[in-house]
Amino acid sequence: MYVLRRWINVLNLLLLAVFSGLAEPRRRPLVRAPRDAELTGEHLIVADKSLSSQEFHQLLTRISNGATVRSYVENVGKVITATLSPYAREMVRHLAGVDHIEEEDEARGDSLVRGWPIPWHLDRLDQEKGDDWPLDHSYQPIGTGEGVDIYVLDSGVRYEHSEFEFRAKYAGYDPYDEHAQKKGHDSIPMQGRDCHGHGTHVASLCGGKTFGTAKKVTLYSVRVLGCQNSAPWSVVLDGLEFVSRVIESRMRPAVVTMSLSGSYHQSVNDAVMELYKKNIPVVTVAGNGETDCCNRSPASSAHAITVAGTRLGDGLYRIGQGTNFGSCVDVFAPGEQITGASHVCWNCSKLLSGTSMAAPMVAGLVAIHLARTPRMTAKQVKERVINDSLLDMVNFQGMPRSYYALTPNRLVQIPGSCGGSWFPLSQSTFHTPMFPNRYPGNLDCEWRILAEEGQQVQITFHSVATERNFDVVQVIDGPCWDSSNVMATISGDLGMVNVTFRSLSPSLCVRFTADGETSFSGFNATYTKLYKNTSLPVVVPSLPPRPLSYFSTVLLHHLDVSKNATELQEYETDGFRPTWCNTYGGGRRSNVDIILTNDTRVHSQCKLEVGNKSLARMLEKKAGEGFSLWHITTRTRGRNVVRPAFYLLLKRVPPHLEHVYYLRENESEYLNHLETHTKQNYKLSLIHFTTSKTSCTSARCMYATAASRYTFQLKTFRRQDGA
Repeated sequence: MYVLRRWINVLNLLLLAVFSGLAEPRRRPLVRAPRDAELTGEHLIVADKSLSSQEFHQLLTRISNGATVRSYVENVGKVITATLSPYAREMVRHLAGVDHIEEEDEARGDSLVRGWPIPWHLDRLDQEKGDDWPLDHSYQPIGTGEGVDIYVLDSGVRYEHSEFEFRAKYAGYDPYDEHAQKKGHDSIPMQGRDCHGHGTHVASLCGGKTFGTAKKVTLYSVRVLGCQNSAPWSVVLDGLEFVSRVIESRMRPAVVTMSLSGSYHQSVNDAVMELYKKNIPVVTVAGNGETDCCNRSPASSAHAITVAGTRLGDGLYRIGQGTNFGSCVDVFAPGEQITGASHVCWNCSKLLSGTSMAAPMVAGLVAIHLARTPRMTAKQVKERVINDSLLDMVNFQGMPRSYYALTPNRLVQIPGSCGGSWFPLSQSTFHTPMFPNRYPGNLDCEWRILAEEGQQVQITFHSVATERNFDVVQVIDGPCWDSSNVMATISGDLGMVNVTFRSLSPSLCVRFTADGETSFSGFNATYTKLYKNTSLPVVVPSLPPRPLSYFSTVLLHHLDVSKNATELQEYETDGFRPTWCNTYGGGRRSNVDIILTNDTRVHSQCKLEVGNKSLARMLEKKAGEGFSLWHITTRTRGRNVVRPAFYLLLKRVPPHLEHVYYLRENESEYLNHLETHTKQNYKLSLIHFTTSKTSCTSARCMYATAASRYTFQLKTFRRQDGA
C-alpha cells in the first residue's frame, strides 16, 4: 500500500510538472451531470471563445500531455473531449484558455413505441386557422422543399426505404463510427445506416414521400446515436462540427434537425449558436419528461427552434413521459401516435410518440421556406415559423399551472397550397395561404371557380392587404389563361372592403402573384353560383352634402354591352383610402373600363397616374392602341392650393359604348346625369333609382342628403328601333 501511494504521489508531481507555468489561480467551473444521468467517464473541456485557432491547438497539446484526448471540435465552439483523472481534472480547471469543464453524459432520442395507426399529423399541420377540428383529410403544402438539404443528426437512416425515393444519402462521415474506433470497439462501420430505427422514422417525417412535411428535400444521415439510441455528447458535437463544414462547402440552403436531448450543456448550446451565426437553422426537441425544457440541451438554446409535442385533439402529448414545456419552447407540433418509416424493411412503417417526432416536421417546414426564399437567415426562418403558428390552440391541461403563462401557446402551421379548382354548391370561402397571418413569398396561385352552363360565378372580397404594385390579385372572367378578360387588378393594403364581382361565363378565375419580399395578410373572399340575369342591386356609400373631396373616386368598370346582364357598382372612398376597380359583368370585347378620380396616387393597376410628361406620352401612346382618353389634367401644388387631377379612361372603345359619368360642383346635385353614346344595336340606361328620403323615377334625378344611401342598377337591352 505504501508503494502504491508513493507512485500516486510521483504521478501527481509529474502531472503538476506538465501543467506548471500554465496554471492560473482562478479555478474554472465544473458542471456536473444530473444524478440520474448515464455518465460516459469523459469530460468536455470548453475553451474560451476568444482563443484563436493557434491558441486552441496549443491548449489541446498541453492537455494531451497530461490526459487522454478522445476528440475535439473547433468550428461549432472549441471543445475537447478527454479522459481526466481527478487530479488532472483539477489541474485543467486552472489552465489559461479553459472556460469550464462539463461531465459528459449521453444524449438520447426522445420517442416511445406505442399507439395505433392514424397518420393524422400531416392533416393537422396544414389545417387553416379557425378550422382546427374536424380535420379535412388532406395535406397540400405550399411547397416540397426541393433544392434544400436536411441533415438528420440521429441514429442513422435506412437509405433504400421506399419513403425516401433515393433522396436519403450518406453525408460522408459517421461520427459514431469514429467514436467507436477511438474507443477500440470492434464494430462494423455503419456509414450513417440505422441500427435502431429512431433515425429512419425521424427522417421520414422530414422528407418522406408519404409521411414527410417536405416531400422533395434531400436527406443526409449524420449518425450521432448508436444502436441503443444514445451516445456521448462529444459525438453529437463532432456531428455538429462536421455539418458546419460541409454545409458551408456545398453552398446550398440547409437545415439541421436533432431529435435528441440530454442534461444541460453550455458547450452544446454554444455549438448550436455557432451554426445559427452561419445562418444554418437548427430544429430540436423540447424533450420528454413533463418538466422544464430550459434545463435540457439543446432545447434550452435560444438559437434553436425548440419543438414540444401535442396529441390528436391539440392537447399535450402525454404518453409515457409526456412533452416538456417552459419558456424555451418555440412551437408545438404533433408528437403522439405518429406514423413514419421503419428501418426493419424497405417499405415498413411504425408508430412512435415523442417530441422526436414533432421536431422533424418543423425541419421540413423550414426546408419549405428555404426552398421558396433561399436567402432567409436563420433568424428570419425562426421568426417565420413562430409568427406563422396558430395562437392559443393547444390545451395545456396536465401542465403545471405555473407554466401556463411561461410556455408559448403556438401550434406550428405549414402554409397550405394556394389555388385549385372549386365547384360551388353553396357559398364557400377561400383565401391566401396563412390568412390572416402573412402569406409566404414567391406565390403564383390560381383559384378556378367553375359553375354549370347557364350559371354565373359571383365572388365577394371581404378584406385585401397586399404589397402595393408588387403582390397583385387579378379577377378573370373565364379561364385563367385568358388575360384579355381581366375584370379587375387589385393591389394594396385596402383593409375591409366587401366588394363583389360577377362573371358572365360559367367560370371565374382569381390569380394571386407575390414576390419574395414584404408580405401582408392577403385576402379572404366568398364565392357562390347564380343563374344568369339575377338582379344585383348595388349600395353606394353615403355622400356628404358637398362635391366629392379631392381624394375620392367613382368608377364604372367593365360594363357589359353584349348581353342583357350589365351590372354597375359605384364605390366612393374618402381621404387617402385606396381605390377599388369594381366589376360586374365582363366578356371579351364587350366591356369598358371607366375611372374618374382626383386621387393622384396609384394604388393598383386599375388606375393610371398622370404626374409627368413621360407618363402623359405613354397614355397618348395607349390611346393610339385602342384606348380612348376622355379627359386628363395634371395635379399641381401652389401656395396653399392643390389642384386635383381628373382623368377618365375608356378602354377598348370599338365596338363598345362610351359612358361619361359627371360630377358637378353643385351643393345639392351630385350625380347629375349619365350620357349614353349608342354604338351598334345597344344602349345603356339607368332604369331604377331610390334614396332613403326621396323617391324619383327619372333617370336624371339623383338627389341626396347627407344621410342618404341610394341604390341603382344599370342594365343593357337591345334596341328595337335600330337608331
